[in-house]
Amino acid sequence: MTWFAASIVLATHPLDQPDGPYQVQENIVLFEAPSRSLALKKAAEHGYKETIVDDDFVVNGVLAKKHFAGIRKLINILNPYPLDQDEDQPTTGTEITNTTFEIANPDDLSAFTKGEVITLKYID
Repeated sequence: MTWFAASIVLATHPLDQPDGPYQVQENIVLFEAPSRSLALKKAAEHGYKETIVDDDFVVNGVLAKKHFAGIRKLINILNPYPLDQDEDQPTTGTEITNTTFEIANPDDLSAFTKGEVITLKYID
């Protein structure tokens, strides 16, 4: 079976502000499935389960609600050569997911790699 990495997006907002602002969390989770559609179904089920919280869910001292916003991206993971993509399980060196950004200049690139806040263009 094939392994997939799903980008599961969860959003949290204060109960008294249903239209936002949202605190968004993207979780990258592995799923093994015989097809892309079944992997997507498994990922969505996982996302919904992540939002089950008690009635006293608090964020920053305020009652809040967490909800499953969707699957942003689902990709086949890539095992390193010579491992088979479907037969072998993930191992050291397996690429789980990737993202493409556009960064304006070398200073911003350096800041980004240091974990500093910059403005960038998210491509995919």
